[in-house]
Amino acid sequence: MDASERRNILKTQANLLEISLTGNAPINIVQYENRLGLVKTVNKVIAPACGLPETVFDKLVLTEKGKRILDATF
Repeated sequence: MDASERRNILKTQANLLEISLTGNAPINIVQYENRLGLVKTVNKVIAPACGLPETVFDKLVLTEKGKRILDATF
């Protein structure tokens, strides 16, 4: 493993730690959710005073794969 691969893994772990603590992080959600399978989005339904209920983004949560990568040491 060279230095650039190690740096990328540490950056990913930092993002996953932020997600586990706050439920949010400045990441590409499509990449982390669909391609890598590390996170999933949680949506909630809100009902405004007038109008139809709508689904909005609530937070990010780690998948089992994301938890394993967060716990890994290099």
